[in-house]
Amino acid sequence: MPRSRNRSLFKNWIVFVAILGLAVAIDQRYWRWINNDLAEWTAELTSASLRLLGLASQTNGRWVWSSICSYEIIGECAAYYPVAIFVAAVAAFPARWTRRLLGIVLGVPAVVFVNQVRLVSLCYVQHWIPEYFETIHIVIWQSLIIVLTVVLWLIWATTLAGGNEPESE
Repeated sequence: MPRSRNRSLFKNWIVFVAILGLAVAIDQRYWRWINNDLAEWTAELTSASLRLLGLASQTNGRWVWSSICSYEIIGECAAYYPVAIFVAAVAAFPARWTRRLLGIVLGVPAVVFVNQVRLVSLCYVQHWIPEYFETIHIVIWQSLIIVLTVVLWLIWATTLAGGNEPESE
């Protein structure tokens, strides 16, 4: 592999790790915002999603109550880290900045949507098979949300990123 290619790959990894490091630093500095405000917004969005599916649902802070389930949305449930992983991966990819911005603008809502599918499905799991709630929540969905975030990035990288176009615009 040519030296310039190695340098470019190294630079991309540094950008990826730096953005993830920034996300962790923001989480540490603004922990209250992520664990309160972002979690409450996620709870409101989850409640609205449940209502769209025909269930009676309401929130109180981070708690979601519906006609079939109730649970608390904590900061880790708010898709903060999957979004950070997606943004870091898009920003580190060697594509034009307009393509990267397009990826972020389209990808962040897609990651949030996948997270909503996760949270709504957990409501049904809690109702239908409550004995498996923790396993599905912790083992299956936590892994799956990261895998699906990477899949969304791969879709962007192979379709919208622009292939091997030069980075500068």
